[in-house]
Amino acid sequence: MAAFSTEEDVALIRAFYVVASEPLIGREMEGRVFWNRILEEFRASFGNNIERSTKSIQCRFTILKQNVKRYVGHVRVRCRGMAAGGYNVATAYHLGQAAYEEEGKIWRHGAVFEILKTQFGREYDPEFFHPPFKGNPEDGAEA
Repeated sequence: MAAFSTEEDVALIRAFYVVASEPLIGREMEGRVFWNRILEEFRASFGNNIERSTKSIQCRFTILKQNVKRYVGHVRVRCRGMAAGGYNVATAYHLGQAAYEEEGKIWRHGAVFEILKTQFGREYDPEFFHPPFKGNPEDGAEA
């Protein structure tokens, strides 16, 4: 089977969001049913003219999440260093992408990243980060 296209990646992330957002159903259904629903949504975006299995979309979703989270990690580090580095958010994104690509992979998931950032917020938003903890790690009390 051919590699996933950017169009398929975007359709997969959107299908995941639609199913995960369904009241009760997305939160309470068992894994097999959940992924079958995602596959139905995914195929519907292509008029049911696409041959992908539940296993293939699960694997692709996992890969996309890993790649986007790695990218977000690189950008988040640069966002934290903006004040000291004297640069802005756009530069932080550029530097984060460069760091991601230094690992030997070209950044190709911008559209997927934007959907995840918009729909799932903090987990995928490199501009959101918790301030450093300034307390005792053993008892959790603030200093």
